[in-house]
Amino acid sequence: MSKWNVGGYHWEEINLNKWSKERLEDLLTTEDLDLGSFEGGIMKLKSAFVTGDAYINVRRGKRIPGWDLTLKVKVKGHILEEEKKKKKFNGTLEIRNVAEGEEEDEYIVNPTCEENLDTITDFLKKKVFPKVLEQIRVFIKELREK
Repeated sequence: MSKWNVGGYHWEEINLNKWSKERLEDLLTTEDLDLGSFEGGIMKLKSAFVTGDAYINVRRGKRIPGWDLTLKVKVKGHILEEEKKKKKFNGTLEIRNVAEGEEEDEYIVNPTCEENLDTITDFLKKKVFPKVLEQIRVFIKELREK
């Protein structure tokens, strides 16, 4: 809270955009976030990007957090093709509608693969998304505690 808002009685919005971007990118790029391997290949996290808004509204002594974020997780790896040849790929898992008031099943999840490999997009949605979702839950818990 600001010095002028003693007791938090007056309405104030505390911008947490910078903190939320840094914290989520940190959570998503931690070495503990194992994306794992799948039949015939391996996938590693390349980068994570976060856009949107996060804030805390203060009114009458109450702190009310809010957020509306989009996350992009970029991955790279290889898949074994016929004759044991490795084919490299790049994929992206975009998660939109990560917002206060939205349920997890309302998030818009869009997996893509530059090489148009269905195996990769399926793996992103079924295996990588749940791991990213765990990190989103950690972030939301921390935001509510700020």
